[in-house]
Amino acid sequence: MAANEPTADSPPGAAAPHHEVRSLAKVLGAARALILRVVADAPGLTTSELAGRTALSLASVSEHATTLREAGLMSSQRDGQRHRHFPTSAAIALLDASNNN
Repeated sequence: MAANEPTADSPPGAAAPHHEVRSLAKVLGAARALILRVVADAPGLTTSELAGRTALSLASVSEHATTLREAGLMSSQRDGQRHRHFPTSAAIALLDASNNN
């Protein structure tokens, strides 16, 4: 399989995963790994923007963001009625480690 082809575990319509997303998907699940990678690539995205970039529903992204926050891999800041999402240093370290394997 080419590096830019979606996997069977990828959410429908999602962009092809990076190598580290495929590796992390085995632990986090495909959707959470994808959300984490997108947040690391573009910190400060809103939940709606994440849904658009990952082809996941708004409700799904919100639920996964909560789980990632509870795991210490993502932080969120309120911006009016929106929440903006940021990777934590633990998330960056995890992505870096999985990218090096």
